[in-house]
Amino acid sequence: MRARYLRIQNFRGTKDGEVHFQPHTLLVGGNNVGKSTICEAMDLVLGPERLYRRPVIDEHDFYLGQYVDDEGNPLDVRIDLVLTDLADEERRRFGDQHLRLWDNDTGLFIDDEPGGSERADGETVEWGLPVCFIGRYDKDEDDFVGETYFSHPEPVPDELDPEQLASLGGGRSVFHRTHKRLVGYVYLRALRTGSRALSLQRGSLLDTILQLGGEGSAEMWMGTLNHLSTLTPAIGDITQLQTVRDTLKERLGKFVESPWF
Repeated sequence: MRARYLRIQNFRGTKDGEVHFQPHTLLVGGNNVGKSTICEAMDLVLGPERLYRRPVIDEHDFYLGQYVDDEGNPLDVRIDLVLTDLADEERRRFGDQHLRLWDNDTGLFIDDEPGGSERADGETVEWGLPVCFIGRYDKDEDDFVGETYFSHPEPVPDELDPEQLASLGGGRSVFHRTHKRLVGYVYLRALRTGSRALSLQRGSLLDTILQLGGEGSAEMWMGTLNHLSTLTPAIGDITQLQTVRDTLKERLGKFVESPWF
């Protein structure tokens, strides 16, 4: 599975922009050109824990800080993402009803292309999963709200009641946390130093790994510990890591007893 296409609307410094990802994509640029915005946008769509922050977004996440129009109506942050290269198990778990045929050559869904259906069996065509994040200001709650949804199929307005039409997703099916865990997107923000990455501060590399669930996590940790025990030189002999190691030993010792510490 891979992210193939991203569209950002009304988020941070981007009014409306698109990114077409290649199999290997490197974002390069100076400060404040949008690199982190792209990663943060993807995290809003795919991050399993991201929507548990309160508020999910705030006024600074809206383009130019404008979250209502001149008449006081809420403006939406919308982020659309297309996932491709889906395995059979992933297609089954997501549900075929949410998939569309994506043309990697044109960067469009084939049913959006003139004569696209004639190329349904083309070499550049594969199944894609379109998902989206929608966020806005809720006047009734005086707070910002946001949720992720399957973008397909698009709701038919005539089949929805007024309450569904006015809801945040407009009748779309929710893209749940279990779906996001299957995607496996992890955004490690602001890891500019090793001490920050190896600390237990909220959002650090170690904190993120500890929060990751799923089958095989216990085996992963055992394998990691066994690997660390065979390092040359040993971790305990690396002066730069001594402070980090002592901190981990002290904090983890409050919860578990282990021969490795």
